[in-house]
Amino acid sequence: MKDFSTELGELRKRVGEAAKYLNVETSRGLLIELEVEVAKPDLWNDQEHAKKINSQYVAVKSDLDEFDQLSNTLDDLFVLHELAREADDSSQEPELDSGVSACRSKLDLLEMRSMFTGEHDGCDAILQINAKDGGVDAQDWSEMLLRMYRRWAELKSFGFEIGDISIGTEAGILSADVTIRGRYVYGLLTSERGTHRLVRISPFDNQ
Repeated sequence: MKDFSTELGELRKRVGEAAKYLNVETSRGLLIELEVEVAKPDLWNDQEHAKKINSQYVAVKSDLDEFDQLSNTLDDLFVLHELAREADDSSQEPELDSGVSACRSKLDLLEMRSMFTGEHDGCDAILQINAKDGGVDAQDWSEMLLRMYRRWAELKSFGFEIGDISIGTEAGILSADVTIRGRYVYGLLTSERGTHRLVRISPFDNQ
């Protein structure tokens, strides 16, 4: 039976650190206050204020639910690991291994989100793709980029809406304006600017 004590211990330490940089306890208090606000019968008398409060409530609750789920999953893995080791039951190794990997990935995501401190990092984003003067190859590459961003949005469960698109003269696209909707989309896409080049490498180049 494989010993997962080190991996689980490291994850528990990271969860403890996450609770601090995510201000979990402060967020729990804020959630209670927001629940009171959301429940007020006259909340929607001021629609702009109501939308702001409701959006904040959903965001805080989502963060806490995600953190609590991660923490509970890790607790379950500790129990499963202890029982499996006592019984020397190696059949539980795949579940423990996948559970550790899943927790590690979620923690990586939480740590990345903690770096999003910009005013608009939590917002939706408008993405513009432009082939410029690169000819047919650039137009073809632009369409490939559009498909890649669409697939990325689908994997993240983000909304993806093409607002305007100009089809290429022979192939691909000349340009496209895309709105991607979801939390932290702007922060995630901040680095996606400038020129993206496609370099085709022959498998025979290194021979």
